[in-house]
Amino acid sequence: IPAARNPRPRPVFPVPAHADTLYAIATDKEATTTTVAVYNKLPLRDASTVGAYRQSIVESLVSGMLNRRLSDLAQKADPPFMMGMIGRGRFVRSAEASVVQAMVKEGGIERGLDGVYGEAERAARFGFVATELDRQKKDVLRMMERQFTERDKQDSALYASEYLRHATQGEPIPGIEYEYALYQRVLPEITLAEVNTVVKSWLGSGSRVVVVSA
Repeated sequence: IPAARNPRPRPVFPVPAHADTLYAIATDKEATTTTVAVYNKLPLRDASTVGAYRQSIVESLVSGMLNRRLSDLAQKADPPFMMGMIGRGRFVRSAEASVVQAMVKEGGIERGLDGVYGEAERAARFGFVATELDRQKKDVLRMMERQFTERDKQDSALYASEYLRHATQGEPIPGIEYEYALYQRVLPEITLAEVNTVVKSWLGSGSRVVVVSA
């Protein structure tokens, strides 16, 4: 498919910052689930360097450990939420966002929010333990090893989505051989002190939005 000779401009619109916490509540009688989420809108970072890729590995370890904690909590008797998720990623083309989210039972919004955000706050204040980090590193390395071993069986749709994000968002696509080698080199270097600083940066009070869908 040839490139357009006179492509239309693709403007990028900034996301304005705000000091107060904003709220959005949407209800629909046909909705099948109830969710509550806290978003913190954050600046967009350059993703084109090896250092940025390394930081994404650090943050994926943090998300993995947090989400494992949430999963364990959801398995207990009478949990505060049915499913929880914490992470950081691209929000729109001009901004990123961290999100703390829970799927809750009917009438369980406040308890669910308290449960999921309390777990995030606990990690921000007290950090993780070495055994959690070691376990997460091993899981991530096994995942990358499996992707590398099965690279000739990769579904075409995954390649297409990577090319699309590369073209529209500037996401690097160095290939699984390079990525696997980078993971092998970087993972042993990542320290507990390094991952313990990440969650604090996700839970600021500025540009925060609480969203309820019920």
